[in-house]
Amino acid sequence: IFDSFRFEQKQWLVSPFLAYRVIETDRYHMDVFAGAQFTIIDVELTGRLARGGELNVGRDTDWADPIIGIRGQADFTESFFFRYNTFIGGFGASSDLVWEAFLGLGYRVNSHLNLAAGYRGLGIDYSKGNFSLDTVTHGPLVGLELRW
Repeated sequence: IFDSFRFEQKQWLVSPFLAYRVIETDRYHMDVFAGAQFTIIDVELTGRLARGGELNVGRDTDWADPIIGIRGQADFTESFFFRYNTFIGGFGASSDLVWEAFLGLGYRVNSHLNLAAGYRGLGIDYSKGNFSLDTVTHGPLVGLELRW
């Protein structure tokens, strides 16, 4: 019946939070934080029929989850640092569970610019009506941080 399928997913994760610095020394700091993760998602599945034509099924949805977490940074030198960030949330408010974990190394180019590389994992377990998203996404990342 079908010749091929195409799956497309566009997703935004926005995580505003308030943080409190619980540890601060000359070379290390750690914050605890609480906030929310807003998930905005657009999913589309297209099936190409063997005899021509297409069938499309799509869904747009969004939701918000409370989150709590910790983040910190340890300076090895004036230029090189180690950074971590992790949170957990959901707690049944919208998702059963959302989480994130990041570990990375950074290089301070100047007081306004940092370069970083690390590994990040994200998990979401959400279900409402006939829509369900239970995923774990992870992999390496490279970042640029601007401060003003």
